[in-house]
Amino acid sequence: MPSFSTKQGNDPAREGSATNSSRVGHKTTPSLREKCFLWLEVGAFGAFIIGGLGTLAGLGCILFADQRDLGFWGQGRSLGLLLICVGLCLSVAGVLLVRFFRNRQWV
Repeated sequence: MPSFSTKQGNDPAREGSATNSSRVGHKTTPSLREKCFLWLEVGAFGAFIIGGLGTLAGLGCILFADQRDLGFWGQGRSLGLLLICVGLCLSVAGVLLVRFFRNRQWV
């Protein structure tokens, strides 16, 4: 007859042992690597938000300041097109980075 062994986690004799009771209430602090990747993910999410705001600001410049001269920045249309392009690039980069960090289980 084959002998069946119980797994370590399912052994009822080990439930009250010193190794399991010492871990009750033990909080683990995140490592430096986890903190670093958390900040990278927050930065990627920030790039996504800033890109969205830049895109909306560019649309506003095109719609409301089309032919106005905005000082040394140029006309409203050219500044609006620049803000739309940079905003969309930041939004796409932010979404890709957030998905990358979430799928890698680093955070």
